[in-house]
Amino acid sequence: MPKPLRGDSLKLLRILFNLGTIGELTDGQLLQRFLDREGESAELAFAALVERHGPMVLRTCRAVLRDGHEAEDAFQATFQILARKARGLWVRDSLGPWLHAVAIRSARHARSEAARRRRAETRAARSVAWASVDAGGPEGLGEALHEELGRLPERYRAAVVLCCLEGLSLSQAAQRLGWPQGTVQSRLARGRQRLRERLARRGLAPSVGAFGAALASERAQAAVPVALAEAATRAAMSVTAGKVAAAGAVPAAVLLLTEGVLRAMIYAKIRMLAIAGLTAAGLATGITVLAQAERDGTDVRVSRVHEPRKGPSRVESPRVDPQGDAGDRPVHEVRSGPLTATAVGRGNLESANNLEVRSEVEGQVTITMILPEGTKVVKDQLVCELDATTLKNDLANQQIATERAQADSQNAIKTREMAEVEVQCFKEGTFPHEEMSLQGDIELAVAELELARERLEAIKDHPEQALGLVSVKEGEVAVLRANLALKKAERALEVLRKFTYGLRITSLEGAVETAKADELAKMSAFTLEKEKEEKLRRMIEKCRIFAPGNGIVIYHQEEGRFGSQEGPSIKEGATVRERQMIFKLPDIDNMRVDAKLPESMIAQVRPGMPARIRVDAFPNSLLSGEVVEIKPLPDPKLFFSDQDVAVYTVFIEIEEGHEGLRPGLTASVEVIVADLDDVICVPVRALLHDGGKDHVAVKTPEGAIEWREVTVGVSDGETVEITQGLRVGEQVMLDPIGLLSEEEVRARGLDHPAPPAGAESP
Repeated sequence: MPKPLRGDSLKLLRILFNLGTIGELTDGQLLQRFLDREGESAELAFAALVERHGPMVLRTCRAVLRDGHEAEDAFQATFQILARKARGLWVRDSLGPWLHAVAIRSARHARSEAARRRRAETRAARSVAWASVDAGGPEGLGEALHEELGRLPERYRAAVVLCCLEGLSLSQAAQRLGWPQGTVQSRLARGRQRLRERLARRGLAPSVGAFGAALASERAQAAVPVALAEAATRAAMSVTAGKVAAAGAVPAAVLLLTEGVLRAMIYAKIRMLAIAGLTAAGLATGITVLAQAERDGTDVRVSRVHEPRKGPSRVESPRVDPQGDAGDRPVHEVRSGPLTATAVGRGNLESANNLEVRSEVEGQVTITMILPEGTKVVKDQLVCELDATTLKNDLANQQIATERAQADSQNAIKTREMAEVEVQCFKEGTFPHEEMSLQGDIELAVAELELARERLEAIKDHPEQALGLVSVKEGEVAVLRANLALKKAERALEVLRKFTYGLRITSLEGAVETAKADELAKMSAFTLEKEKEEKLRRMIEKCRIFAPGNGIVIYHQEEGRFGSQEGPSIKEGATVRERQMIFKLPDIDNMRVDAKLPESMIAQVRPGMPARIRVDAFPNSLLSGEVVEIKPLPDPKLFFSDQDVAVYTVFIEIEEGHEGLRPGLTASVEVIVADLDDVICVPVRALLHDGGKDHVAVKTPEGAIEWREVTVGVSDGETVEITQGLRVGEQVMLDPIGLLSEEEVRARGLDHPAPPAGAESP
């Protein structure tokens, strides 16, 4: 007879029945089940989290605290905080790093409370209590190790916590975090290196062997006692039941410690928000100062990188002519050379041919399988599968309904056919038979009437021959009876033809019409049920989503308020609705740049103009492209942006692709507005815009200044083409506004010089 299950075996069976295989559930799924479910399912989900991360949390608390009871209180407080803050957590990968940070905070708070209690005791007792603390010993190394681990960046701390403290392998940690295994390995190595450097700055400076032994000892300590894990789980369940403060639900020391740590976390968040606010205010102040300086005429320039060209330089370094009225002001010698005017902007790469794939299944369904984002697929390759279990059950029920409707329609056909046969039977069988029978009765009545009359005549003519057997009276009665029988038969035939026939025909044809209407209704019902069945079959087929073309899989991101992205909405286990986009397949062989150009440049740009493209991820590769489309309206401004410059979207198609191009990469673009080989050009600094015209200050050979009106052409922002007014070899003054007195500047309205009137500068 088999023994009944008890203890751990029964617990494992309950876990399998309620949760399935725990190893297949992520921390986020366990936490969601703790929140969504009730009773034993929620308790087992939280117990699984305690079992998964409890050893690491307990080791962390013991490393900071010397007292075992205080470490257990900090352990329970850590999971009590997890239960209270569960609804506000967004678990992207593993709870391990977050629990490690909370455990350190709880242990420190417990240590400070213990120190506060000890200060209330006698000085002698206080000295004895702290005499055994040695920051340089192995225990001090463990405490410092956890403190410095808590200060590491999230990407390094997560790898160290999972691999070194929780004992996961590289593949297990990669699966838990959703990272490639190589990324986990590199971040683990960098995290360990940073820990060694931080410990060295604290004067501990462990060797590689000692450091590895310290991490190994942290990982090799005992597991969580069963009673302690059960107490933490019960306390968490009291949070969901709203009985945190109930007597006996949570120990008083744990409750006080939890409240203190939660207050400390709130204060820390307030400090971070205050620092962020001060930083934003400082940035806003700096931007305001720069904007004010630009409005006041301060020379604020942003350096730009241009593609080098062969040929003479367009702008030489200004040289100082110490002679003449110009004094020591810089001059520039007019020369001819190449000039390339470009419109410069930045943007992101996207596919010129995006294939969007949406859910075509009615209602909401769950994604059971989807290829990882970034996977290259070919046409008709299976990319995603939706849960079709409910649809298959509906199909089974619908097949029964369809068969029932088909049987009803067939019965209606038989009923209609029988009604039509009854009409034909009456017209061709019943009515002719009854008519012929009545006609026979009439003929018989006529014969009998004649016979009765003949007998009556014979009696009247030869009474002596009757011998007294038949009297005249009886002969008259026989004639009357035969006459009445004849009239009755004739009347019956008249009623049959005039009334009975029409009444029976109307009734039978009415039954035919009723049968036809019922047949039509049953056929319509059968057609409707058949269409429902076919629709369910199509939806089940739509649950297997294949690639409509070649490309790479890019998950769709749901946008939140103000255009922000609220995190990944497409993943295995996620729910999608009808017509919701699941993924798109950008054609990486046909890429373009979604560039943003300021309004000052957009007037010069035309479709068909060539462009140079440099992708930030491949700075050494210069790609060529062509402007294919210019949006007619500027992009909408964000309500929190104080930028006054409008930008336009320009699509630039990349002519020759690059193997590593991916959608979303940032790139800088230069649209070649004009490419001139040999033109006279001067720096923009040499122009003075006055009275709607452009002027330059020409320095004569004698050193005098001659103001001359010039006609300008295209410009690249630094150099401008001079189409009329200057000759090669002449010298022009740079910043000629300095040659005028303050009164002349104010009289001409040159406090804020405008750009050249005819220059087509970006």
